[in-house]
Amino acid sequence: MPPMDRLENLLEMHAESPDDAFLWFALAKEYEKLGREKEAELWYEKLVELAPDEIGTYYHYGKFLAAKGAHLRAGQILHLGKAKALKMRDQKALSELIQLIQEIEDDE
Repeated sequence: MPPMDRLENLLEMHAESPDDAFLWFALAKEYEKLGREKEAELWYEKLVELAPDEIGTYYHYGKFLAAKGAHLRAGQILHLGKAKALKMRDQKALSELIQLIQEIEDDE
């Protein structure tokens, strides 16, 4: 399926289920794949604000921000995710977030 068809399908699904956090994530990732950074960032921010327990968001959003050179914001997001993972006792997510934080710090 061509990328724009995927995006159109996701937008249609979102119109039918506007509160579905998985669709918000899928839209963020699709916009990211299309190189549409502003739209991707808007969807990631929506996830952090309205679905803060979606722990995977912090990893993907942090990685996205680091890739575009926004290291300060990436660190903020990753540390938010780290605190959330600690609170939720999600050791796998915690480990992944710590590893990504270290990789970003090593690159600076």
